[in-house]
Amino acid sequence: MGKEKFNKQIYDNEYIKNNKDRINFVMPKGRKEEIKEAAAVQGISASEWINGAIEAKLVGELEEIRAAQKESDSTIDLKEIPELSIYARNYPGGAISDKEWITKAIERMKEWQDQIDIEEIQRESI
Repeated sequence: MGKEKFNKQIYDNEYIKNNKDRINFVMPKGRKEEIKEAAAVQGISASEWINGAIEAKLVGELEEIRAAQKESDSTIDLKEIPELSIYARNYPGGAISDKEWITKAIERMKEWQDQIDIEEIQRESI
């Protein structure tokens, strides 16, 4: 048997497949170049820059959710909001607790606010 030639591309693809997650997304034309420039200034790859931005957003939002949960635990008596309990008990995909419903509601509100912010930025840039 002969010695097989090492193929770096196959190795890299196999490593990524086994150790990384991939997500494809689209962004406004020109944003890719802006990200590459920002990454270059910091001396990192565009992928590292994007991952850092995502990490910062996730950490911040998780802290906000936890703070909101603590606040809701101490200031809201969920039994006094029957509609909330009814909704939580009939949540699509199965019943969830009131606290889980509040967490999902907060996440949804943040997504809506992010979308509103994005639309506002797009309007301002026109």
